[in-house]
Amino acid sequence: MGVKSKVVLILRNEKGEKEKEIVQEGKTIVKNFLAIYEQICKRAISGQNASFVDLYGTVYDMHGYEYVYTPNRPQLALGGGSTPVSFTDYNLENNITGWQYQEGYEYSYDETNFKGTFTFYRSFTFARETTINEAGLVWWFVDSGGSNRRVMVDRIVLDTPITVPANRTLDVKYILEIGKV
Repeated sequence: MGVKSKVVLILRNEKGEKEKEIVQEGKTIVKNFLAIYEQICKRAISGQNASFVDLYGTVYDMHGYEYVYTPNRPQLALGGGSTPVSFTDYNLENNITGWQYQEGYEYSYDETNFKGTFTFYRSFTFARETTINEAGLVWWFVDSGGSNRRVMVDRIVLDTPITVPANRTLDVKYILEIGKV
């Protein structure tokens, strides 16, 4: 199974019309994304739990049977960090927007090519001119004690930063595609 991620950033002018669009493919995924799959394998055979790292760098064991807390929506954030993505990243390098709940989503299944595409939407308006270099996606995992923890499952660093003028909006589409290789 292959996992691809990408982020689409759409800068809107003062009238709300599209002025600029950047599409950036993710170059890798982070380890936290794979913890769910590790848990599915590990728990059933050994009774042990997989570990994950929350946004603050704390390591937790995953809950025995409830992995992702779905009542809380996924969150998106934009940042100014430019260090390449590391497999062990657990937060953005320089979070500018703070983690914000998604405002919408889409999903589709492609039976011909054996894949699913999941898109998370969020708009951000900036009070002052801001340069964006990175984007991230958070899901809520459940730890072994039953507490919900925010966990970054993907981070993308832009090849070309985008500068958002003051009082302008940037629409974000964070896309995960999961399917056969």
